[in-house]
Amino acid sequence: MFNPSNQRAGTHAEPEFKVKPSYRLTLAALMLAQPAFADNLPLYQGQDVVVTATRTPEPVADTLSDITVINSREIRQAGQQTLAQLLQSRAGVEVSSNGGRGTLSSIFIRGANSSHTLVLVDGMRLSSAVDGATAIQNIPLDQIDHIEILRGPASGLYGSDAIGGVIQIFTRRGAGRPRPHFSISAGSYGARAVNGGFLGKSGKWRFSVDAGHLKSNGFSATNARAATYTYNPDDDGYRNTNTSGRLSYHFDHRSEAGVNWFYSDAASHFDAGVGNDAVTHQTLTEYSVYSRNRLTRRWQSLVRVGRGSDDADTHASYHNAVGTDQDQVLWQNDFTTAAGQVTAGLEHLRQSIYGANTNAYANKHRTTKSAFAGYDGRFGRQRVQVSGRYDDNSQYGHHTTGTLAYGYQFTPAWRGHISLGTGFKAPTFLDLYYPGFSNPELKPEQSRSKEAGVSYAHGAQHVRLVYFDNQIHDLIVSSLATGWVPYNISRARIKGEELSYRGVVAGLAVGATVTFQEPRDEINHQQLTRRARKFGRLSVAKAIGAWRLGGEIVASGARYDGIPNTAANQMGGYGLVNLTATYRLRRGWSLSARWGNVFDKRYVLAQGYNTPGSNVFFTLRYAPK
Repeated sequence: MFNPSNQRAGTHAEPEFKVKPSYRLTLAALMLAQPAFADNLPLYQGQDVVVTATRTPEPVADTLSDITVINSREIRQAGQQTLAQLLQSRAGVEVSSNGGRGTLSSIFIRGANSSHTLVLVDGMRLSSAVDGATAIQNIPLDQIDHIEILRGPASGLYGSDAIGGVIQIFTRRGAGRPRPHFSISAGSYGARAVNGGFLGKSGKWRFSVDAGHLKSNGFSATNARAATYTYNPDDDGYRNTNTSGRLSYHFDHRSEAGVNWFYSDAASHFDAGVGNDAVTHQTLTEYSVYSRNRLTRRWQSLVRVGRGSDDADTHASYHNAVGTDQDQVLWQNDFTTAAGQVTAGLEHLRQSIYGANTNAYANKHRTTKSAFAGYDGRFGRQRVQVSGRYDDNSQYGHHTTGTLAYGYQFTPAWRGHISLGTGFKAPTFLDLYYPGFSNPELKPEQSRSKEAGVSYAHGAQHVRLVYFDNQIHDLIVSSLATGWVPYNISRARIKGEELSYRGVVAGLAVGATVTFQEPRDEINHQQLTRRARKFGRLSVAKAIGAWRLGGEIVASGARYDGIPNTAANQMGGYGLVNLTATYRLRRGWSLSARWGNVFDKRYVLAQGYNTPGSNVFFTLRYAPK
């Protein structure tokens, strides 16, 4: 979805944003309160089950893939307001945004382009086929149960877009006794939100339904250093109304059928020059029906049919209306054999675009027919995982990708692994058919990646060190020299190391990640746009009786907002300090607070665009067990 708020301009200068004195006093009281109760530290759950790594359930501690789980408890305790902020605090993930809440946000996993990350919601694609972007800024955290972040190429299982990795978002699933939940929040920049729902299990039925509304007055997305056709000093507000739900019937413990949906309706104001109250109305919709059946003792089958839609309508000094429907059919079969787990399946994807701004496109539909297979086997201390996929696209032909991973358990605590993988990214409709600025002969972008790592897991202590090297070819670029017509002429190589730790030190729950990388444009020998050579996060938390107190530092090195890298487009490094506090009240009630950017750091994620100053956010929550 084309959005003029994505236009970049000169050097960024942030205005000062201050937390109201009353907010500071209230939050300081929460942070300093230290009642003397026994410790109850949250520990790392090594047996969290993930499905993204192999498309089948397995404990996160067993997978050879570099994957992170952000569970529901972590999401609530983090106190973050946006999905981008939450993802930024995880290993290998960088973000950029063009202003405040609701403005265009991008994700970079291990230095790959933002379009090289596949985002799924409950297994369904929810991106724009026009420009390839996923509107993560319009996926509210209150609708999310947990998130799985897979780093490294995964086209061998998921097809196009998964060059850098996969982010899969899961909405809530009903379990346990039927019960309601509710939250109300308020904070800086006029932010307020309300969310409620009902979930549980009754007989053979499981259900979950959630609905929410949030609004923010915001701040100016741009500042005086932005281009004149972009800068506007007015506040840019945001509102979002959303809902999600699941309903399933369990015939027995082996078979079930159900339906799930997700809906987000947002209005995001942005800057497009003085005198324009520019706004984008965007609706994200995902729904599917499925049947999961145990056909034999060793054969489980999943059939899912659904649609993901992205509809955007922008009004400024111009009018831009585009939309995408993605009809998706999946048949996946999982076989348990004496030699290991085998997965095989077929997928069908039909992408259709519409809207006044696509009327001149030569083609507005394409289909992709796919077959995939995977194997996961153990042989004593050895572990092997293999995946392969064949995609046949009606526009650009066929493509074959795959991944091979090997692991060895040196001791019960120490394990090493190596892997090789390939990925690809299909050209967008914008690249192929935009009148006067397109190239219908474009080929898919391709990648070859290798990875090696070692991990240690004993009790509450977990350490992981990973080396990665991702070479991307046939990158699609355009410039003034080519008349802004895109071509497959560029190459990039991103190599580096990630170190992560999670455990308990001196009575504190500690999490730490650091990434050192070289995100290089191989043609110009320059650092890739908006990506740092080093970044990381350190968090500590302590549970004391009914209290949980936490703090984190999120830091990044210098980045550039263009190629060639120059002093004029350099964005300096930064470090942000955030504090959180949660107090458990009685009978399922809790009160939490987050103080973001405590020291009012002025930092830049995209030149010419503002970022939040010191800010607070309070939440009163009712969530009985």
